[in-house]
Amino acid sequence: MAADAFNSAGGFSTGIPPVPVIDLNGNITAPRATIAGNISVGGNAAISGSITATNFYGNVQGNITANISITGPNGALLFNSYGLAATADSIKYNPDTKSVTVEENFTANNFSLGLGDSQFYTISSLVATTNSASADQVLHKVLASAVCSMDYTIIATDAVANTRQTSKLIAGVLGNDVGYYEYGTIDTPAASPGVGDFKVNFEPGNFGGNVTLTVTPMSAHLTNYKILITSYKA
Repeated sequence: MAADAFNSAGGFSTGIPPVPVIDLNGNITAPRATIAGNISVGGNAAISGSITATNFYGNVQGNITANISITGPNGALLFNSYGLAATADSIKYNPDTKSVTVEENFTANNFSLGLGDSQFYTISSLVATTNSASADQVLHKVLASAVCSMDYTIIATDAVANTRQTSKLIAGVLGNDVGYYEYGTIDTPAASPGVGDFKVNFEPGNFGGNVTLTVTPMSAHLTNYKILITSYKA
């Protein structure tokens, strides 16, 4: 039996006793619905239960529990590619060994080996400049309580004098006792006086003080320092 349009001012119900299905405003209440075709919703849809679908198209706000199908080899890293999900084929994660394999270049400003109490060292890099010949200008500092040894590789360039100095220093730290040794320096050109005199010192201060790398430049020229730092953990 079909119902003509406008034939029920109070809505529609089903069963005995009657269960409201469509109220007088057109709102539908149904414990279960099977729809073979498409559903078009012009406004908002509020659903307290679960939605199961083979495919979903559109934008979502809120929490989603679901799997997505992606291309690429198994274990490849998932990343944002201009707003779309994509895989980095050269970066793979193995859940069995809990390891990450990077087949191409790896770039970072900081890198640490080991976690927690097993952390052994952190490698970092920085760029600093000086534009005066003042003594013991600080290029880098780290809490003395956080390290037991330091390695520095410094490339200092004075573009005005056209000189460059590459120096390597190692420092040992125990409390407020800091000792260091400059075990290699190359000046370019070989006849140049160098670019700066580097030292590693202890600086008293909060939280047990700091280990500082300082320079006394050979000139007041604007000088650039590229520094690779290895901090060995206490």
